[in-house]
Amino acid sequence: MEEKTNVTEQENVQTVPLAYHEVCMERICRTMKTLVIAWAVSIIAAICIFAYMWLQYDYVSTVESSGVYCLTDSAGNVISSDIMPEDIPGILEAIENGNNSANAN
Repeated sequence: MEEKTNVTEQENVQTVPLAYHEVCMERICRTMKTLVIAWAVSIIAAICIFAYMWLQYDYVSTVESSGVYCLTDSAGNVISSDIMPEDIPGILEAIENGNNSANAN
């Protein structure tokens, strides 16, 4: 009789850690599933925000220029079109010396 009680005690001892392990694995599985879903949602949100920001501009130019050389500002607006190649060194010199008050005129 003592052997039978020993066997049942050993079975009980083995099933408690196994049940705890299964509970922990189930919790980890739920956590990983939540993390994967959150990651996928964040990637989709980043793509949607990028597309929204990209498509909010119309990219239509209303300025037409007929020359090969055009002077444009940083926003892409044409300041002067049909600049002759001889005018380019003078323009570059004016830009380079424009910060000096003596050369401002």
